[in-house]
Amino acid sequence: MDILLALTGMISLILSIIILIAVFVRTRKNDDNSAFEALKAQIFEEMRTARLENAQMTKDNIT
Repeated sequence: MDILLALTGMISLILSIIILIAVFVRTRKNDDNSAFEALKAQIFEEMRTARLENAQMTKDNIT
């Protein structure tokens, strides 16, 4: 009977650790995703600025 109780306790502990790790990984994944989206937005803004500057330089060279 004691072995069954100990086994149940160990299974409960292992499942708790697995759930804790899954929640941590999911939270971490969402944080990485939002950081990635912010970085992507910054890169697109820099590309847009570079295109505008290039267009202005081309316009200045033509005139």
